[in-house]
Amino acid sequence: FRQNFSRRCSGDPARSTQQRTMTLDMSRRSGALAELASLRAHARGAWTLAATGDRVLTGAKDGTVCVAALGDASLVETRRVDVSEDDVKDVALSNDAFATASDDGAVAGWDLRTFSRAWRVERCHADGAQSARYRPGRDEHVLTAGRDAVVKLWDLRSLAAPLATFSGHHAAGARRRALMHPCWLDASTFAVGGEGTARLAVYDVASGRQTASLQIGSDCTALADVRASGAAAARLAVATEASGEVTLHERPDQA
Repeated sequence: FRQNFSRRCSGDPARSTQQRTMTLDMSRRSGALAELASLRAHARGAWTLAATGDRVLTGAKDGTVCVAALGDASLVETRRVDVSEDDVKDVALSNDAFATASDDGAVAGWDLRTFSRAWRVERCHADGAQSARYRPGRDEHVLTAGRDAVVKLWDLRSLAAPLATFSGHHAAGARRRALMHPCWLDASTFAVGGEGTARLAVYDVASGRQTASLQIGSDCTALADVRASGAAAARLAVATEASGEVTLHERPDQA
């Protein structure tokens, strides 16, 4: 099959509206991808998936996380964890632990060896928690986001209050329609989209300040720091809410 990737150019104002399209020949054959394995992981729709090594974790509308063993051509459920009576909107993996964010507003951490709950923040976000992300190199820190339009950084060793709260990236009065997932750019900065802004906000964790607000063309719901095989520089992959596009951009620190 053939897959198209679009990249909106930045940097040179004269090229800011141009769009490069690169078509990659992924295979000489046409048709559908062959299915190697399937697993009925949830009775209701899945919101999120995380994978590492030989494990795949999914969170869904049934309030559970399904843990599956991954083989070369097999998926076998090994454990099911009851997380919430509401939807599990996000799952994040880190070494022998995983974190969950759910519609009841709670964010919790779980031990992958015993599947017991290690910690939990009740009402972490008003109107539902949507995202949880471990800080690179600092597994004791978790970044969370929710429908209350703020991002919070938590220290798992002391959960009485967040280490920092970040706000201002959503338009005032914007209706929360989409799930917003922050993305760590490195251990000290993260980026997040804003509802009703069509912009990407970059925050410095140490100071708590928003260091950049960059035009992105549409409200972005999810971001990923990516590097193609053999590429000299990392890029930022962006998923947008309105159009369904995925675009590739220079990282904010490269622009």
